[in-house]
Amino acid sequence: MTGNRHLDEILCALADPEMETVAVPGNLLPVLVDKARAHGVAPVVLRKLAESQDSIALDDMRLDVEACIIMTLKLRLLAEQITRFVEDNDLEATIVKGPVFAETLYANRGDRPFTDLDLLCADDARLRLREHLTDAGFVHATRPVFDRSDIRQEEKWARGSGPQLVVELHGNLVHYPALRRRTSFSYADMMRIGGSDPKAPLCLFFTAVAHAALGHKFHHLRLLVDVLQAFRNLDEAARGTIADMARQTRLRIETASCLRLIAELFGEDDALEVARRVVQGLTWKLSASLLTARSVLDAPEGALSRVRRHGFRFVQMTVGR
Repeated sequence: MTGNRHLDEILCALADPEMETVAVPGNLLPVLVDKARAHGVAPVVLRKLAESQDSIALDDMRLDVEACIIMTLKLRLLAEQITRFVEDNDLEATIVKGPVFAETLYANRGDRPFTDLDLLCADDARLRLREHLTDAGFVHATRPVFDRSDIRQEEKWARGSGPQLVVELHGNLVHYPALRRRTSFSYADMMRIGGSDPKAPLCLFFTAVAHAALGHKFHHLRLLVDVLQAFRNLDEAARGTIADMARQTRLRIETASCLRLIAELFGEDDALEVARRVVQGLTWKLSASLLTARSVLDAPEGALSRVRRHGFRFVQMTVGR
């Protein structure tokens, strides 16, 4: 990491749910707060700083976190209702990411709030869920022109005014058609990884990898905190299968890149050893030169970061095959 190295180290230490609180110099606090909010790690940073810092610089972040907590509580109730519907009707669908990560990967669930619900579902289940959401007052939110919901296999359903409750139905967590020519993360793919258990540790790990590297372009730090926590949740036997599973799922470059980044950003050295077993040679060098810790840290506002992350996407679609 370059730039303000001290600030980078403090941000990563505070964003890590399991690392102890570090001291923050007063002159760095305002910019640190801005970065924490931009990277989606405000809840864990606020939890760590609330007792050690007494500053108005935390006020805006506190308001953001409180609003997010209220939304998260509403979504938890909605998740329970949808889960009952799925189970009662024996649908091939499951809630992924936010609430599942919070409950299974974070000792303090408040460190991982979420602002929508994501359901990964087979085609037949998606039809039933559309009907259920419509009956519950949700509206399919589509763009008036150039809507890409079908192409991306991602539908947004919203209910209410002001802060809306949002449910996303995913046919595949790989939203880009060009990437789906190489790899896939559908409901069926997830069940194969998890042995029919969507909360199995390996399943959570590869969901976090797919979310960070295929659903998004590493645009904020929270994506990699999920990978970090999912990796920590794996025992030695499961870690020993990562390389083989990455080959089977065609997620080698994504898995290796995520592991390398959590090693560089959070000092998770064991992850780097696993990463080198997943990918080596030219692919490793290309991805490492494009997708750096700096490009992740600068992602919310950095133009060069955007160029590098788009370059990595090109590698995924070419060398990644």
